[in-house]
Amino acid sequence: MRCTLPPPSAPPPVMLHTSLQIDASTCLRSPGVVLRDDFMRPNGVSANELARRSGMPAWHIRRVLVGAPIHAEEALRLASALNTSALYWMVLQARHDLAKAQCAITHNGGADGALHETAPPQAKRASCPPSEQKLPETRPLNKQDTRFCR
Repeated sequence: MRCTLPPPSAPPPVMLHTSLQIDASTCLRSPGVVLRDDFMRPNGVSANELARRSGMPAWHIRRVLVGAPIHAEEALRLASALNTSALYWMVLQARHDLAKAQCAITHNGGADGALHETAPPQAKRASCPPSEQKLPETRPLNKQDTRFCR
């Protein structure tokens, strides 16, 4: 006689309100800045050490520190290495991406909300918060580059 287990019940849906918002009065920092300032510096952890703990290459950690986006796999690895949740890193990245998109729409968008070239690139970048500007990947971030408060 064959023994079968009953099918697992579906997990309850995640309850998110449709107007989910994050406090706009807080400074918006990129995930790399949060990683550096809230986790690595206070604990004296280098990119090489975090790479060993997370299983990510050190060069990839350094790219995140200078502004490369964090994807799901990196979020899982950072969560495991830093005792956080992967969702924490994904929300930081999503919030950062939304702010950049809002800046682009606000400063480049037309009446229809589509993105159009309306000003020279230097003028567009100057009107966005400093950390939304494209930073060279070889230059380390400093406090001036990380201000995202509005």
